[in-house]
Amino acid sequence: MKRRLVWLVAGVPALLVLVVLIVAYSFDGEALKQGAIDRVRAETGRELRLDGPLELQFFPRLALELHDLHLSGPDGKGEFLALGQASGAVDVLPLLWGKVVLNRLEVRDLELRAVRHADGRTNFDDLLAERQATDSPLVLEMEKLVLLNGRFSWQDQQLGLDLHLEDVFLRTGQLGRQAQGKLEMGGQLREGGTLLNLRLESLYRLDMEGDLLQLDGLNLGLRGQGAGLQQARGELGIRRLRLHPGARESLLEQGSLQVEGLWQAARLEGGLTLGRLEWKDRAVRLEQLALRLARGEEEPALKLQLDMDSLEATGQDWKTSPARFSWSGRWQGLELQGQLSSPLSFAAGQLQAGALEGSGRVLQSQWLRQPFPEISISGALQADVGRRSAQGRLVLGLDDSTLAGDWQFLGAAPARLSFQASLDQLNLDRYLLPVTPGDKPAARSPKPVPALPQASREAEGLELDGRLRIGRLQYRQLKLEHLESRIRWRQGRFEAAPLSARLYQGRTKGSLAWEGQFLWRQLFRNVALAPLSQDGLGRELLSGRGDLQLELQGPAADLRGELLLQARNGAIPGLDLVGALNQAGPGAAGLLPVAAGKTPYKELKARIHLAPGLADLRRLSLKSPSLRLEATARADLAGNRLEGEGMVQIAGSAREWGRANWERWQGRHLPLVLRGSPEAPAWALNLAGQGAGQSPPVRLAAGGGWNLGGRKLWLPEWLP
Repeated sequence: MKRRLVWLVAGVPALLVLVVLIVAYSFDGEALKQGAIDRVRAETGRELRLDGPLELQFFPRLALELHDLHLSGPDGKGEFLALGQASGAVDVLPLLWGKVVLNRLEVRDLELRAVRHADGRTNFDDLLAERQATDSPLVLEMEKLVLLNGRFSWQDQQLGLDLHLEDVFLRTGQLGRQAQGKLEMGGQLREGGTLLNLRLESLYRLDMEGDLLQLDGLNLGLRGQGAGLQQARGELGIRRLRLHPGARESLLEQGSLQVEGLWQAARLEGGLTLGRLEWKDRAVRLEQLALRLARGEEEPALKLQLDMDSLEATGQDWKTSPARFSWSGRWQGLELQGQLSSPLSFAAGQLQAGALEGSGRVLQSQWLRQPFPEISISGALQADVGRRSAQGRLVLGLDDSTLAGDWQFLGAAPARLSFQASLDQLNLDRYLLPVTPGDKPAARSPKPVPALPQASREAEGLELDGRLRIGRLQYRQLKLEHLESRIRWRQGRFEAAPLSARLYQGRTKGSLAWEGQFLWRQLFRNVALAPLSQDGLGRELLSGRGDLQLELQGPAADLRGELLLQARNGAIPGLDLVGALNQAGPGAAGLLPVAAGKTPYKELKARIHLAPGLADLRRLSLKSPSLRLEATARADLAGNRLEGEGMVQIAGSAREWGRANWERWQGRHLPLVLRGSPEAPAWALNLAGQGAGQSPPVRLAAGGGWNLGGRKLWLPEWLP
């Protein structure tokens, strides 16, 4: 027995030496090269070139090394693959029982060019075709695979892609029908303006008999720029990924993706987490999905997040548990947050969110009272992805106000959004910060009005057409009812026309337009002037009924225009001209302050020029039974100054004035002086030198006129 064991121990090495000697003696590199060339040409129609030597090494292992290999494209055209050098070492002993164990396979300077043509064909279809199987008892295993300096390209003429993966390296552990080890690979991805450095690490387990490829602790890192991001950094992590290619089944457990970079000079961060993903044939199920996106901390700052417990898909159709979408943002002192939720479904090209519910809050604002009440949101949405169209309903609730509207979007060029919306009531004064009545304009530090941005190309390509109705609206104490307007946007022009409403026992109709600057024209008919001035300006400036025509135009920071007024059967409070003259003594001279009270009139006409911080009363004409008044004035709102002058002509008869006063003042022309501030005007009559027969002549030149609602109004010009 011992003798047999000795012979066995001594014979195995001798046999190995004999095998090596036979292989070395019979090795013919050129013959092997020609055999490989002929077989590739016969089976694929491609041309194989082996321009370098084919070398066999015996120490420390049996190894084969080749150089400068080239494989052509289909039908021998072009080049599909090129290889600089490949070497592999084989363990000799396993060869005795039909098993090839590569101790190490190292490949250098591998270049692969893959192409998909416009008709869908690729330059490797023939290599994927099924071929006649050859019975071979050999079993191939590999202890290590190393790839250095690889280059791969993918040109897709259907999608217009030209991808390049360069400086590729790959290192693996054991490979075979049942194997496990560590995988490392990396490279540089380049496509158009995208340039990313990639590195991947993972543990793996391969079981070909069990149809399993499992990756554990997968980590993919990236650096570079792409998709509009500069200084991009990202990391993909997966706890476990199980692939069953034969059964078309996969399982992913606990995956996450984190990305950050600079986008338009702002820091952008994004993330995706996934609890579980199951894929079998055409059925997919996701669990615990969360997607977030954040744009920096500096304004404008924005944070978005989407969460859902589950998503189930079969083919192209899918549905979710209630998806929760939340947002928060901050811009120019305005901070918002809100959330929406609804189950989502997609079938036959139709996306539906049938039960939208949510709320919104204003957390901070320089214009709004705090705390701002919550805004309730509800509605529904349906979209046709193929036709790029959508429609839905939106309802917003704020305290006792409700805005409800239906909308429709058509994405075909030009994109068009139409809507019908109605708001029952809204008291803006309830939510806007109040203006302190005691503040003086000069004491304020008004904030500059920001210029409105020019319309972007995307906005210019969108058309908007809708109608808005508001039952009751209050703003800065002004009250409107039954406000209606058609709102349109087209080719960079905004227009709200007609813009109509009822207010203060009258009506108004006009239009508002913007195309780089504003143009607002509004006509007011038969308006009660006392409550209008009381609500709008905080005090009664004028009573009676009147028609007004307003026109403003210019950029937001420099609006200018005119206000035309025709009033009737009212009075001017705080200006009692008749009372002041009746109370003046016989020897009164100089400036006579006008007593508080009012001056009634039958007809009043005025023309006021408006500019930032200025109101210029260019013409004022008043007619009453007892006098006529012509005046001009200027109000400097920023400087809180008011000045003006005019002329009072005595009219009427002794019945209005009384016999004594009529004999004293009849036929006189008395200068009127206005000083003070817009909040505290001071009137005075100049009686200096106004004895009998000493009144200066007043020249009323034939002035121009203007149209107010189709009626020609004449305004005399006062020429001092």
